Amino acid sequence: MEHIKKTSRYYLASASIRIWSRALDIIIFFTLNIVLDILLILIINHNLNIVSSYNYLLIFILLAIIAIGYFIIVPFYFNGQTLAMKLCHIRTMVLSQKNTFWHYVLKELLATIVMCVIALFVGIACLFIPQDQLPIFFNEILAGFKVGKEYHFGTLVVIVSIFLTFYFICSLVIFANVWYRSKHRCWVDYFSNTAIVYLKLKGTKIDTSLLKNKKATLPGVVDSDILEELKKI
Repeated sequence: MEHIKKTSRYYLASASIRIWSRALDIIIFFTLNIVLDILLILIINHNLNIVSSYNYLLIFILLAIIAIGYFIIVPFYFNGQTLAMKLCHIRTMVLSQKNTFWHYVLKELLATIVMCVIALFVGIACLFIPQDQLPIFFNEILAGFKVGKEYHFGTLVVIVSIFLTFYFICSLVIFANVWYRSKHRCWVDYFSNTAIVYLKLKGTKIDTSLLKNKKATLPGVVDSDILEELKKI
């Protein structure tokens, strides 16, 4: 009888579970950010109604730190999972010989790093705007840039609007690609050399013991669909 070597097998997560997981992550991220922002302002000013230009800079710096920490550092140190991914029983798996921090940076380059750049730019811009005009500045950003409309901060509004438009387009492209490539690796996965896989599938014999080592390389084979694999048996 031919000896068959046991191989761990992992199945790529579907688009729906990836999108729900990301949506939950975004809710967790913004909830955490709002709570910490309130605490920061209370510690500095002891009053939520008084927010200076430096406070806005600290708020946007804090947003960038939390984003990088939650979406990049946490998965790197905690088995490729954020809190939402853990709840959805999926994880990020690095497919190269070594699991490095750089893989997670590349994975979040457009979704997180660009958002952090926008936040830091707006925070620094607040330093050059009089405190009493900050509400006008943010209202103009929220209103969106329109050709021919007069702005108090025309150049800044245009730059921020370009950044936000770019970020919005990137988010839509990523969303569409993930949805179209359901149960397959999307272009972000190929770019970062990663895969989003199920941690465990009910009724399947997937060896998850090797998943405990965050430094481990891909310990098996990745398939797009369990049903396709069952057809081969």
